[in-house]
Amino acid sequence: MRLRDGIYAEAQLVDACAESLARRHGLDVAAALLALRADPAAGSHRSAALLHGLETLKGPPTQVTVTRDPRRQHLEARLLDVRIRAARLPPDHVTRVHGVAVTTVARTVIDLARRLPFRDGVVVADSALRETRMTAADMWAVLAACRGWPGIRRAGKVVTFTDARAESVFESVSRVMFAEQGLPPPLTQVRLGDDALIGRVDFYWPRYVTVVEADGLAKYERGPYVLVAEKLREERLREAGFEVIRIVWDDVVKRPQQTAQRIRRAFARGLERNAAAS
Repeated sequence: MRLRDGIYAEAQLVDACAESLARRHGLDVAAALLALRADPAAGSHRSAALLHGLETLKGPPTQVTVTRDPRRQHLEARLLDVRIRAARLPPDHVTRVHGVAVTTVARTVIDLARRLPFRDGVVVADSALRETRMTAADMWAVLAACRGWPGIRRAGKVVTFTDARAESVFESVSRVMFAEQGLPPPLTQVRLGDDALIGRVDFYWPRYVTVVEADGLAKYERGPYVLVAEKLREERLREAGFEVIRIVWDDVVKRPQQTAQRIRRAFARGLERNAAAS
């Protein structure tokens, strides 16, 4: 089966990859690398993110992105449907996924964080720490290797801000909103309860005895019993003296100022309760 002009793959291989978006995109990356005729070169940015299984705000890419090293001699073909980035590719910044050369997880995170808005970069970095064996030290090592590159300071801010305990895109986006609205950073994924465990909460500010729960749709797709369990858990938290605020996607991305004010009012109530108790 034809992948590009002059580049073919066995039909059985193409059919086997059709059920996986990442594997099918990997074939397109491999074909682009062959057509590019550059060495070294690797799938990168959003293409690499998809092959590594990283979450992004914009969803899967519709175009292949490739990085090639501008310092090496190569014969570059014109690929109008492929986004080509020119940047150094040290050997330890390249790996293989599904047999295709791509930038490593850490390099992919830094490449995207250099170019994307801060919130988008945080989503990718949190996902990388959560879903892969990459560590924060790996990201810092790539930052050092890419010192002076365009956008590297922004990438450094992303790495400083990232949190492996953020369990979803929604939680990552929420953390960015808290920071942008001037709220103090919360503890994430905290288990609450003195004598008996009440449950694990998404965000917690101990000083203000305030909990914020990020209610994504996935939480309730398992059935109505989950909604009942969440309601009972919230009642137990309130009975234990915690302020509880629930937020949904639109609260964070469309109403950030109003949502921050809701949280601040909860802070005030928590401080009043602490003062009265003492």
